[in-house]
Parts: sequence; structure tokens; C-alpha cells
Amino acid sequence: MFIKQILKIVIIMKNNKKSFLFLILSGIIFMTFLAIPSNSFGQEKLVIAWPYKLDEVKPLCNYIGKKTGKKVEVVQLKKIKEIRNAFKNGTLDLCFMNGFGYVLLEGYKQIKIEPLTVLGKRDGTPNAYHSCIIAHSKTSVSTINELRKNAASLRLLFVKPTSTSGHLAPRLAFTALGLNSAEKDFQSVEFAGSHKKVIVGIRNRKADVGACARGELDFAIQRGDVSASEIKIIWTSGNIAEGPLVARENLDPKTKESVKKILINLNEENPKLWTEIHKNWSGAVEAYGFVEAKDSFYNPIRRTTKSLKQLLEVLDYYIN
Repeated sequence: MFIKQILKIVIIMKNNKKSFLFLILSGIIFMTFLAIPSNSFGQEKLVIAWPYKLDEVKPLCNYIGKKTGKKVEVVQLKKIKEIRNAFKNGTLDLCFMNGFGYVLLEGYKQIKIEPLTVLGKRDGTPNAYHSCIIAHSKTSVSTINELRKNAASLRLLFVKPTSTSGHLAPRLAFTALGLNSAEKDFQSVEFAGSHKKVIVGIRNRKADVGACARGELDFAIQRGDVSASEIKIIWTSGNIAEGPLVARENLDPKTKESVKKILINLNEENPKLWTEIHKNWSGAVEAYGFVEAKDSFYNPIRRTTKSLKQLLEVLDYYIN
């Protein structure tokens, strides 16, 4: 019945050439409209992930929403597996993450991500921190090679599985030395739970060697938790770049560029908000502002191990 009605309309229109031509043109325009992908018009909502307390990042996300004119939803995603699945399923647009997490995620070929910005210095380089391996000053081990040779008789203390400077960086350094399984190569391996507990644990001889952030060690000495004469550093990592804000690669290009500019100009356009971030984000203490992130910033992490496959095996096991 419906088809017959359509045919009648077409016959009537055909008898009126102008109306018939209008009908044909309207049909072409309508079909062209249907053929345009919906994401070509941009999206009205942005989903942004943050691994810590959401209150720390909500002011910034609200500002991004205000400047872009989009509704912003902030979600807490701590595990790489969760972030990977969210990007893969298209339910996540942007994510703040650490450098090791970025390298791990970028290594998965099933998803495509793009680094946008990172906390950095005035010259455009990223903020960086360092991992270190420490021992009690009276311990016979003083170098990383001595540690390698005597690992079987040493008790090792890490911070926690997801800590970059207190676990992942030193574990990968051990792997590069041929100590592929700390649990098998050392006398014992334990997680203290915090950088301070590792440092104090080494001072109290609860372990022979421990891993922590160099900045945390300096802070512990300044605070009086330990004396500089009680601790010696036997290894320090190279620069570990602060983690980037990443976007799924197929996010609307205009949105990606807009978010990038908003963050890079934040310290000048909204100094009040930048001061709040500078105060509450640990990685922002020494930062000038946000700078453009480059994938090459994270090559030192990739070079920590012999191959990307080895890196993925180590990180995937401990972060997932």
C-alpha cells in the first residue's frame, strides 16, 4: 500500500517537470546527508579518564568542557587493561596516564592512541623524575654489578606493583642485567606499600636493597625519616618523562587540537586553575605548564629492555 502511494506521488510529480526535478534534487541531498559519518559533525560529549582521586582533575575537565562547549564525563580508570578496553570499545576519548602505561598501551596494535600534552618546562621538554636502588650504607653491595653478582643472597624491597619508580623501572633494569625474574633471582622480594616504607625499611635492615623515587629519598632525608649517612644509592635511572594526556586516534581532529591548545595555554589564560594544579598534582610541582607531547619522549623507557616484546611481557604481567 505504501509503495503504491509513493508511485502515485512520483507520477504526479513527473507531470510537473519543476516539481519532479525538485523531488530528484531533494532525494540526492538527503542520500548525501545520510552518507556522511556522524562523527564528521563532532561529538557532544567527552569521556576523560584519570587514575587518582577524581576531585583532583574535575576542575580542569570542567574547564575543558566550558572551552570546547562539550559535556565532559570524568571516570576513574586505574588499570591498563581497563583503559585498553575502553579505548578499544570507543567508550573513552582522553586519558591521563603515566609514561610506562603509555608505552605499554601504545605497544598494543589493536588500538591507536595519540599523545597530546604533558607537564613540562618552558623549553618544551617534559618534566622528568628518577628511580633509584638503595642499600644501607653498611651493606657490602655498592654498585649495580655487585648487586647482579650477589642477587641470590639479597632481600629486595619494592614499593607496590603499579609504582613506576618503585617497581617497574628497577625491575626492567634488572631484566636488562639478565635478572629476568626477581622472585627467582633474589633471596626474597616484598612490596612495602610506599616509598617511605621502603626507605625506612632499608635503614632498619629489613631488606638489603630497595627501589624508590629519588625525589622521595631526598624528601625523606629532608624530613628526618632517615639520615643521608645511613643510605647509599647504587643505581639511578635516566630521566623518566611524566605521563601524557592521550587521545584515541580517531577522535575528531578539531577536538584533539582544541584540547591540546587549551592545556598548553592554561597557565596564561587561567592562572588560577593552573596554580591549583601546580599545588595539587605531584608531577606539576616543577612544571612551567603543559607542553606538546611527543612519542619520542618515551623512547628511554623502550630502551630499558632488549625488545618491545620483553617490555610488554614484564609490564603486562604486573599492571593488568
